[in-house]
Amino acid sequence: MPPCHGGDRQFEPGRARHYRLIYHFCGIVCFMTNFGEEVTNFWVDSDPAYAKRLMEDILSVGPDKPLGYLPLRTVLDCGVTLSSAIDQARAAGNVALHLIRPEEWGDPMGSVYVYHFSALQALLDNRKEVPVEAGWPCEADPFVRRVAVDSVEPSTPLYDLIADAFSDADNPFRSDADLTK
Repeated sequence: MPPCHGGDRQFEPGRARHYRLIYHFCGIVCFMTNFGEEVTNFWVDSDPAYAKRLMEDILSVGPDKPLGYLPLRTVLDCGVTLSSAIDQARAAGNVALHLIRPEEWGDPMGSVYVYHFSALQALLDNRKEVPVEAGWPCEADPFVRRVAVDSVEPSTPLYDLIADAFSDADNPFRSDADLTK
């Protein structure tokens, strides 16, 4: 598996992906390493299998993984056009959104969010008190749009709900995380 490059250090791609989700919940929607350095080169051109693994974050969305996202730059680096990514998501019965975050976030291209409407709505309905107490929407589409632009405090019920939407049960910043592992 080719490494990700972050400054002068090399990082294993799975690790960078794991921390991307962590920082996503904190409102910094970009690939980051555990050292807080932006991962700048994924070398997907030389490894189609690696590009496929990256794309799984949005292609694996369904009843068991209600929400996924990738920065548009990553989608394009994987050789997939925006319209093709959206078409693939829709063909699988999912909703796909191309969301561009505020300019001050430094990502003018935005990200592709894919969600399984009924699975995400069921998750929100089953834990309705969580978004209500946090002042967040309880409907799938506005919830996804809010995830794309807002920061969420780690170790809170809302953070756990978002992690569950991404099927990220092992996220160490969950309130129920087992840090002894």
